[in-house]
Amino acid sequence: MSAAEEARDREAPPEQTLTALQQLRSKGSDLTIYSFPATDHGMVEFTETADGTRNYGRITDGYFQMLADWIKGGANGAYGRARKR
Repeated sequence: MSAAEEARDREAPPEQTLTALQQLRSKGSDLTIYSFPATDHGMVEFTETADGTRNYGRITDGYFQMLADWIKGGANGAYGRARKR
């Protein structure tokens, strides 16, 4: 599954974001990268109709726990449907 299929944020295109983060990582930045499938900007899950219309639901499962872990010193676990990259 490509990044575009997996994380489909319309405001911050995932391909460019992942490329930039991976470049930072290759230069020595200590980054942990997670992507959430079928999640738009703001970490909101959605379903999409045939015409591309999105029906938005809830904040994606695992996001708040990941954020709390990061605040406490580091996110490095399993968070809902997130994929660690």
